[in-house]
Amino acid sequence: SSGINAEYGEFEGAKEEYQAALKTAGYSKELMYEQRGRTGKSKNRKRQRKIIWYNPPFSKNVATNIGERFFELVRLHFPPQHPFHALFNKKTIKLSYSCMINMDGTVKSHNKAILKKAEDEEKQNERLCNCRIPENCPVGNTCLKSGVVYEALIKHSNGIEQKYVEMTGGSFKTRFNGHMHMVTIRHDKNRTATELSKLVWSLPRTLR
Repeated sequence: SSGINAEYGEFEGAKEEYQAALKTAGYSKELMYEQRGRTGKSKNRKRQRKIIWYNPPFSKNVATNIGERFFELVRLHFPPQHPFHALFNKKTIKLSYSCMINMDGTVKSHNKAILKKAEDEEKQNERLCNCRIPENCPVGNTCLKSGVVYEALIKHSNGIEQKYVEMTGGSFKTRFNGHMHMVTIRHDKNRTATELSKLVWSLPRTLR
Protein backbone atom coordinates (compact mmCIF):
# COMPACT_ATOMS: atom_id res chain seq x y z
CA SER A 1 0.00 0.00 0.00
CA SER A 2 2.95 2.33 0.62
CA GLY A 3 3.85 2.02 -3.06
CA ILE A 4 0.31 2.93 -4.09
CA ASN A 5 0.29 5.97 -1.79
CA ALA A 6 3.62 7.12 -3.23
CA GLU A 7 2.27 6.91 -6.77
CA TYR A 8 -0.90 8.79 -5.82
CA GLY A 9 1.16 11.51 -4.16
CA GLU A 10 3.31 11.96 -7.27
CA PHE A 11 0.18 12.18 -9.42
CA GLU A 12 -1.39 14.86 -7.22
CA GLY A 13 1.87 16.82 -7.22
CA ALA A 14 2.00 16.97 -11.02
CA LYS A 15 -1.73 17.12 -11.69
CA GLU A 16 -2.19 20.91 -11.39
CA GLU A 17 0.41 21.72 -14.08
CA TYR A 18 -1.05 19.31 -16.62
CA GLN A 19 -4.65 20.24 -15.75
CA ALA A 20 -3.85 23.91 -16.37
CA ALA A 21 -2.27 23.04 -19.73
CA LEU A 22 -5.40 21.15 -20.77
CA LYS A 23 -7.65 24.04 -19.72
CA THR A 24 -5.54 26.52 -21.68
CA ALA A 25 -5.81 24.29 -24.75
CA GLY A 26 -9.61 24.33 -24.46
CA TYR A 27 -10.18 20.91 -22.91
CA SER A 28 -12.56 20.41 -19.98
CA LYS A 29 -11.49 16.86 -19.13
CA GLU A 30 -10.45 16.45 -15.49
CA LEU A 31 -7.43 14.26 -14.78
CA MET A 32 -8.21 11.36 -12.42
CA TYR A 33 -5.86 8.88 -10.75
CA GLU A 34 -6.41 5.23 -11.67
CA GLN A 35 -4.56 2.44 -9.93
CA ARG A 36 -2.56 0.27 -12.30
CA GLY A 37 -3.49 -3.38 -12.53
CA ARG A 38 -1.17 -6.15 -11.46
CA THR A 39 1.45 -7.25 -13.93
CA GLY A 40 3.09 -10.61 -14.35
CA LYS A 41 2.07 -14.06 -15.40
CA SER A 42 -1.00 -15.76 -14.03
CA LYS A 43 -0.38 -18.56 -11.60
CA ASN A 44 -3.18 -20.56 -13.27
CA ARG A 45 -1.37 -20.79 -16.60
CA LYS A 46 -2.08 -24.16 -18.21
CA ARG A 47 0.87 -26.11 -19.54
CA GLN A 48 0.39 -27.59 -22.98
CA ARG A 49 0.28 -31.34 -22.85
CA LYS A 50 2.79 -33.25 -24.99
CA ILE A 51 0.95 -35.68 -27.25
CA ILE A 52 2.41 -38.85 -28.78
CA TRP A 53 0.68 -39.83 -32.01
CA TYR A 54 0.36 -43.40 -33.26
CA ASN A 55 -0.56 -43.58 -36.98
CA PRO A 56 -1.17 -47.17 -38.16
CA PRO A 57 -2.01 -47.60 -41.87
CA PHE A 58 -5.71 -48.06 -42.60
CA SER A 59 -6.93 -51.05 -44.57
CA LYS A 60 -10.44 -52.41 -45.07
CA ASN A 61 -8.99 -55.92 -45.24
CA VAL A 62 -8.04 -55.78 -41.53
CA ALA A 63 -10.97 -56.82 -39.34
CA THR A 64 -9.15 -56.27 -36.03
CA ASN A 65 -9.82 -53.02 -34.19
CA ILE A 66 -6.20 -51.84 -34.10
CA GLY A 67 -6.93 -48.77 -32.00
CA GLU A 68 -8.75 -50.69 -29.28
CA ARG A 69 -6.07 -53.39 -29.08
CA PHE A 70 -3.32 -50.75 -28.99
CA PHE A 71 -4.79 -48.92 -26.00
CA GLU A 72 -5.39 -52.24 -24.25
CA LEU A 73 -1.64 -52.85 -24.49
CA VAL A 74 -0.93 -49.37 -23.15
CA ARG A 75 -3.18 -49.96 -20.14
CA LEU A 76 -1.65 -53.40 -19.60
CA HIS A 77 2.01 -52.37 -19.69
CA PHE A 78 1.67 -48.90 -18.14
CA PRO A 79 -0.79 -49.22 -15.24
CA PRO A 80 -1.30 -46.27 -12.80
CA GLN A 81 1.45 -47.56 -10.47
CA HIS A 82 4.00 -47.77 -13.30
CA PRO A 83 6.74 -45.06 -13.16
CA PHE A 84 6.09 -44.18 -16.81
CA HIS A 85 2.30 -44.05 -16.53
CA ALA A 86 2.39 -40.23 -16.60
CA LEU A 87 4.05 -40.36 -20.02
CA PHE A 88 2.16 -43.25 -21.60
CA ASN A 89 -1.57 -43.12 -21.02
CA LYS A 90 -4.70 -42.44 -23.03
CA LYS A 91 -4.38 -38.68 -22.40
CA THR A 92 -0.84 -38.44 -23.76
CA ILE A 93 -1.17 -40.97 -26.61
CA LYS A 94 -3.54 -40.35 -29.50
CA LEU A 95 -4.33 -42.58 -32.45
CA SER A 96 -5.09 -41.57 -36.01
CA TYR A 97 -5.17 -43.87 -39.02
CA SER A 98 -2.99 -42.99 -42.00
CA CYS A 99 -4.38 -43.70 -45.44
CA MET A 100 -1.89 -45.22 -47.88
CA ILE A 101 -2.29 -44.83 -51.63
CA ASN A 102 -3.93 -47.79 -53.36
CA MET A 103 -2.45 -49.88 -56.17
CA ASP A 104 -4.13 -47.77 -58.83
CA GLY A 105 -2.44 -44.65 -57.47
CA THR A 106 0.93 -46.43 -57.28
CA VAL A 107 0.72 -47.57 -60.91
CA LYS A 108 -0.35 -44.13 -62.14
CA SER A 109 2.47 -42.45 -60.25
CA HIS A 110 5.02 -44.89 -61.66
CA ASN A 111 3.76 -44.48 -65.22
CA LYS A 112 3.74 -40.70 -64.89
CA ALA A 113 7.40 -40.70 -63.81
CA ILE A 114 8.43 -42.91 -66.75
CA LEU A 115 6.47 -40.83 -69.28
CA LYS A 116 7.92 -37.60 -67.91
CA LYS A 117 11.45 -38.98 -68.25
CA ALA A 118 10.74 -39.99 -71.84
CA GLU A 119 9.31 -36.53 -72.60
CA ASP A 120 12.36 -34.85 -71.11
CA GLU A 121 14.68 -37.03 -73.21
CA GLU A 122 12.63 -36.27 -76.30
CA LYS A 123 12.82 -32.53 -75.65
CA GLN A 124 16.55 -32.83 -75.09
CA ASN A 125 16.94 -34.66 -78.38
CA GLU A 126 14.91 -32.01 -80.18
CA ARG A 127 17.46 -29.39 -79.14
CA LEU A 128 20.52 -30.30 -81.17
CA CYS A 129 22.60 -27.14 -80.76
CA ASN A 130 23.12 -24.48 -78.09
CA CYS A 131 25.96 -22.51 -79.64
CA ARG A 132 25.73 -18.77 -79.06
CA ILE A 133 26.56 -18.20 -82.72
CA PRO A 134 24.89 -21.04 -84.70
CA GLU A 135 27.07 -20.33 -87.74
CA ASN A 136 30.17 -21.28 -85.71
CA CYS A 137 28.89 -24.74 -84.71
CA PRO A 138 31.64 -27.28 -85.56
CA VAL A 139 29.18 -29.90 -86.85
CA GLY A 140 26.39 -27.96 -88.54
CA ASN A 141 24.11 -27.22 -85.56
CA THR A 142 24.06 -30.80 -84.25
CA CYS A 143 26.72 -30.50 -81.54
CA LEU A 144 24.41 -31.76 -78.74
CA LYS A 145 23.96 -35.19 -80.29
CA SER A 146 25.22 -38.02 -78.10
CA GLY A 147 26.49 -41.50 -78.88
CA VAL A 148 28.28 -40.45 -82.07
CA VAL A 149 31.35 -41.56 -84.02
CA TYR A 150 33.38 -38.64 -85.32
CA GLU A 151 36.46 -38.10 -87.44
CA ALA A 152 39.11 -35.38 -87.13
CA LEU A 153 41.52 -34.37 -89.87
CA ILE A 154 44.94 -33.22 -88.65
CA LYS A 155 46.83 -31.08 -91.13
CA HIS A 156 50.58 -30.60 -90.64
CA SER A 157 52.52 -27.56 -91.72
CA ASN A 158 54.32 -29.64 -94.34
CA GLY A 159 51.06 -30.61 -96.02
CA ILE A 160 50.74 -34.12 -94.54
CA GLU A 161 47.24 -35.04 -93.27
CA GLN A 162 46.24 -37.59 -90.64
CA LYS A 163 42.80 -38.87 -89.75
CA TYR A 164 41.63 -39.45 -86.19
CA VAL A 165 38.46 -41.52 -85.61
CA GLU A 166 36.85 -41.75 -82.16
CA MET A 167 33.45 -42.18 -80.51
CA THR A 168 31.74 -40.72 -77.45
CA GLY A 169 28.70 -41.68 -75.39
CA GLY A 170 28.11 -38.09 -74.27
CA SER A 171 27.40 -35.04 -76.39
CA PHE A 172 29.83 -34.23 -79.17
CA LYS A 173 30.16 -30.66 -77.92
CA THR A 174 31.51 -31.78 -74.56
CA ARG A 175 34.11 -34.00 -76.26
CA PHE A 176 34.99 -31.26 -78.78
CA ASN A 177 35.61 -28.70 -76.03
CA GLY A 178 37.79 -31.24 -74.24
CA HIS A 179 39.89 -31.82 -77.33
CA MET A 180 40.33 -28.11 -77.97
CA HIS A 181 41.47 -27.63 -74.39
CA MET A 182 43.94 -30.51 -74.45
CA VAL A 183 45.62 -29.60 -77.76
CA THR A 184 46.19 -25.99 -76.68
CA ILE A 185 47.07 -26.51 -73.00
CA ARG A 186 50.59 -25.70 -71.81
CA HIS A 187 50.80 -28.21 -68.96
CA ASP A 188 52.68 -31.38 -69.91
CA LYS A 189 50.82 -33.56 -67.41
CA ASN A 190 47.49 -33.00 -69.24
CA ARG A 191 48.78 -33.37 -72.79
CA THR A 192 48.13 -37.13 -72.80
CA ALA A 193 44.58 -36.96 -71.43
CA THR A 194 43.05 -37.97 -74.80
CA GLU A 195 44.31 -39.97 -77.79
CA LEU A 196 44.01 -36.90 -80.02
CA SER A 197 46.12 -34.77 -77.69
CA LYS A 198 48.71 -37.57 -77.55
CA LEU A 199 48.88 -37.56 -81.34
CA VAL A 200 49.17 -33.78 -81.62
CA TRP A 201 51.82 -33.36 -78.93
CA SER A 202 53.86 -36.31 -80.23
CA LEU A 203 54.53 -34.40 -83.43
CA PRO A 204 57.66 -32.27 -83.75
CA ARG A 205 57.09 -28.61 -83.03
CA THR A 206 57.84 -27.71 -86.66
CA LEU A 207 54.90 -29.83 -87.88
CA ARG A 208 52.22 -28.51 -85.48
